[in-house]
Amino acid sequence: MSRVARDWAWSCRGLTPAERCVLLALAEHADEEGRCWPSLSRLAALTETDRRTVTRGLAELEARGLLARERRPGKG
Repeated sequence: MSRVARDWAWSCRGLTPAERCVLLALAEHADEEGRCWPSLSRLAALTETDRRTVTRGLAELEARGLLARERRPGKG
């Protein structure tokens, strides 16, 4: 976990509780450069929400410019 990412996530304002949980879960997985690759299932488990809530949260965080996503093909 990157302490910098965690502190930054807590400092972000105007988020819904679900968006904040998703952002904090991402920070929990971030490396020192702020990059992370948790699955939607992992984020859903950490935030105790469903994958759809996580997907909406990620989309809103990206729309606000708080994160950038790189889509990668899944396994299989």
